Amino acid sequence: MKKSFVLLLITLVSGLLFSQIGRRMTTFSPAIHGFKYPNTFQVEVVNDVRMSGFCGGMVYAALDYFNSKRPIPPQTFRPANGTPLYDYIWGRQRSSVLDNLDKWTELFVNPFGWRTNEFFNWGLQGTGGGRLQELKTEIDKGKPVPLGLFKPGNGGTGPHHQVLAIGYDGGRYKGDLGANKEDLKIFVYDPNFPNVIRTLRPRPADNIYYYEEDPNDSRCHWQTYFVNKKYNQHNPPEVTPGPKMTKDGKISELIFEIRTGGDDLRGGNDNLNLTFYFKTLPPQTIYNINRSARWIGNYTETVPVRLNTPVPLHEFSSVMLTTTFRGGIDGDNWNMDWIKVYTPDNQELLYRAGTPLKRFTGSAKNYSAPLTYNPSGDGKVTELIIEIVTGGDDLRGGNDNVNLTVLYKDGSKRVFNNLNKGAGLGGGSYAVYTVSLNKAVLVTDIKEMVMNTTFGGGLFGDNWNLDELRICARGAGYVKEIYKNKGNPLKRFTGSDQNLNLTVKTD
Repeated sequence: MKKSFVLLLITLVSGLLFSQIGRRMTTFSPAIHGFKYPNTFQVEVVNDVRMSGFCGGMVYAALDYFNSKRPIPPQTFRPANGTPLYDYIWGRQRSSVLDNLDKWTELFVNPFGWRTNEFFNWGLQGTGGGRLQELKTEIDKGKPVPLGLFKPGNGGTGPHHQVLAIGYDGGRYKGDLGANKEDLKIFVYDPNFPNVIRTLRPRPADNIYYYEEDPNDSRCHWQTYFVNKKYNQHNPPEVTPGPKMTKDGKISELIFEIRTGGDDLRGGNDNLNLTFYFKTLPPQTIYNINRSARWIGNYTETVPVRLNTPVPLHEFSSVMLTTTFRGGIDGDNWNMDWIKVYTPDNQELLYRAGTPLKRFTGSAKNYSAPLTYNPSGDGKVTELIIEIVTGGDDLRGGNDNVNLTVLYKDGSKRVFNNLNKGAGLGGGSYAVYTVSLNKAVLVTDIKEMVMNTTFGGGLFGDNWNLDELRICARGAGYVKEIYKNKGNPLKRFTGSDQNLNLTVKTD
């Protein structure tokens, strides 16, 4: 009788310990409480050594806003270097890494992969201090909790990642390292995927965790995760966007999107000013829009620019960019590859691009461009903006160049020879060109386009891998994407295969 009672007690306790773990969600919603832009931050920690992504900083900062019961900044573009929000996220990024150096270091100790299965199972262990138990404890309190995701392979160098766990669903799994492990779902806010919930799941056959939404994307495969219990709430900055328009219909703020090319803007004493010119109103100058911060090369910064005095949109005439470079042997130079200007409600006033569009030096400090507003418009376009990403085989340049031909439905054409102006396009590089059509046309008037190279062929002829191509047509107050495609490569140009026909999107 006594033995039967003990067996019954053991059975009951085991059932309590290893019953199905159920489902629980916190009130954190990525669409409401997460940042509205993807994690595309880059920073040079030392010269020419660049770190990509502030995932931990965005997770910490979003959680700070959530726990402070304050709305997250509503802007849809990544904050520029030197702005309060950028500085805050970057500071929280450093904290998120330093807080967990012991956790990251522990996962590097895996000689010959002997501990791979052990690390993987930590994320499935629902008792005895396992990661799943730690996660469940926090979520059951209604508290979102940061997770560190450890990437397998590459000698442990990653890239590793950080996300915010906001819920879980165990399905049939009991947290006992037994059957139905693959049922487990961990719901997360991932800064790389704004506004949506991602679902982290185990794949026991491969000892990885993956996203249910992209199961075969190896960039989103991790060996294990740890629960960050060292997060401490900080007080995030209040970021108040400017109104789209004042009560009397005037514009008080414009958004400037500026791409730096191969030569950076130094910052410090070498900065960028703007002067707006209007049709009937006096000019307005805004000083130091980069806030004395450095703008690194081959990177885009997006800056809201508040006018000194609001003006009607139809008053805008042009803008002049002026640098404060001193010149001389130690003076700064800066390559600007593109500039885009638009209102907070996405009415585009300017888009110009080149490689570079403008090289600023101590003796060439100014660049002017019209600000065009045409709300009714006639739908006609007058220029093309061509974006090119080169793959693993470069375009040599010199005599080996790329052309674009635009064929109109009326039988005429416009040929743009030597888009790259004889310059080489290195493997992995990005280039953008703005070209003018020979007449104003509707997009539907364009029959097709052909890209071709001038390669001579033979033993010493050039080959070129084109990985991505995007072409936009622009008119006054009107921009339309008419071609976009990519591949690995999209097209390999050789001496015997020099043409790529491009079908124009007209819908």
